[in-house]
Amino acid sequence: MTSYLSRLSPVPAFPAYTGPYTVGTLDIELPVSELEAPSASPDDSISTVNYRVFYPCDPGFKGKNVSFIPSPQRDYVAAYTRFLGAGNMLAEAISFFPRLLHYIQIPALKNAPLLEPPTSEKRWPVMLFSHGLGGSRNAYSHIVGSIASHGMIVIAPEHRDGSTPVSYIRAPPSVTGDNEKRSDKVKKRVDYHRISHTPSPEVEEGRNAQLRIRLWEMGLIHDSLLKLDINPSSLTNLNTSTTPLTMFGGKMDVHRPGKMVFAGHSFGASTTAQLVKSTFYAPRNSEAP
Repeated sequence: MTSYLSRLSPVPAFPAYTGPYTVGTLDIELPVSELEAPSASPDDSISTVNYRVFYPCDPGFKGKNVSFIPSPQRDYVAAYTRFLGAGNMLAEAISFFPRLLHYIQIPALKNAPLLEPPTSEKRWPVMLFSHGLGGSRNAYSHIVGSIASHGMIVIAPEHRDGSTPVSYIRAPPSVTGDNEKRSDKVKKRVDYHRISHTPSPEVEEGRNAQLRIRLWEMGLIHDSLLKLDINPSSLTNLNTSTTPLTMFGGKMDVHRPGKMVFAGHSFGASTTAQLVKSTFYAPRNSEAP
């Protein structure tokens, strides 16, 4: 009966995830200053890394699902409309009518407790998934959430290279002050940077610039996962709506060589291939310039 009534709803909805585990999710945004960078920063204005985590959670948790379109929703709707080719005036006009979009939810429970791993090592396998052009930390939620429902922690970064329709960078505590309330006013906005798909030296230069940012972010995020497993209390999550990260301590299989899974779609797949290749062929310290 519930399934039949859901078909009558005017609000679009994602189907349930395919695996046996209930899925939890939360947002993490960390200051770059707390992480070990794999290279010099390609853009000093990017002061944080941002990602959403999908993971098997306690099936008895009675929490709420998260919205597919993050807040501020009007800005995100307008940004996606511009990404699809609409002009600024039309995009802004369309953004006033997102009411149905407002109610679309990801079938994952916000801030749900991590389920105890059933593996002999008492750790969950981990995947790092990079999005393609027009993607975000939520855009591939059904794919990565479905993977999580089969028993894996999946990390979905939001790249700040101009490949997502819009992204916001929270100011780290050193900028806002420990006791000052963080707000939208202290965020940096990163809009989509449109680059032609026709090969040319300019296109190659633009994509390579984006790739440098992406690889730098992926290295930082990988380091954050190592720290999250060893000592989660050492990290400052700027997303204050997220539950404490201590539940991930000692629960992620990220230290054993070859155990982490690296994946992506489209430009994200290219990012992942370059990341793995760069890591495998990284020079020894004695050979590094």
